[in-house]
Amino acid sequence: MERNPAVRAVIAGSGLTAQEIDDFGLLVLERYKKLGQRLPENHAWKEGKLIHALKGKEEATTLGPELGMNDLETSALGLLLFSHDIGRLVEGLRKEAGEPKPWEHGTDSVKELQALNMPGSSEFSQAMYMAIEHHADMKTPDLAACDNNEAGYALSTILRDLDKIAGFEKADKYVNDPGEKRRQIEVNWKKARETDPTVGEEHQGIVPESLLDIFESRQPLKRDDCLSYEAFMLQLMAWFFDVTNAEIYPHILATGGPRVLMTYFEQQFGQTHPDQLARIRAVVTDFGVD
Repeated sequence: MERNPAVRAVIAGSGLTAQEIDDFGLLVLERYKKLGQRLPENHAWKEGKLIHALKGKEEATTLGPELGMNDLETSALGLLLFSHDIGRLVEGLRKEAGEPKPWEHGTDSVKELQALNMPGSSEFSQAMYMAIEHHADMKTPDLAACDNNEAGYALSTILRDLDKIAGFEKADKYVNDPGEKRRQIEVNWKKARETDPTVGEEHQGIVPESLLDIFESRQPLKRDDCLSYEAFMLQLMAWFFDVTNAEIYPHILATGGPRVLMTYFEQQFGQTHPDQLARIRAVVTDFGVD
């Protein structure tokens, strides 16, 4: 944490103990369960987001010390990872109700935590809220986008990077579990599939192919721009390009997720679109993916 003194100062000045942080986490847990109960039985996020939250907290407990965090800071990081995606359940309910945007699940997550009265100093809660608010931005925000809140900005980079580990850990399930694949398709392209039921399905290639130009420029991809499931998985692979804390790269590779995705691409369009595969491989090799 030596390179993030603002985070250390805000957490130390929060007035909280690790136990108090964990106790608030129990309130968040109950809220996850209540929101999940309102989603349809086969919804990908009904139980999936709580599982994601628990996994995130586990990662924080493991990696906090590696990031130079003490016990209190690690508990705060655990709460951040555990609570950041609760707004996804709200998003799921919005989509089920056909509610149009504008809305963002990061903002909804903050509103849920505010309703539960996050404990601690205002500086602590504002930094946590700022990180959560921006965790789903397409690119990591700069300090100005975080209202020059140095602790909030630093926490947002850590949150986003650890969240990437969790995403890559799910790569095998995304591509090899037919049920999970179907749930992802129905959730992510629910509205678009009403007019075109082929949207989001596997098309044995990246659709639209123009996404490869963005990928080659080492830029993140927008999920809404992905029209094939293969493109959706390329969007996951592109998370490589937005890692701020370099010590996270080995952990991403250690999940095996990037290799799983490459195997999936090889199987899906290695024969039909070898040019697409070659373009992807040329980029990911630079990041240590064989």
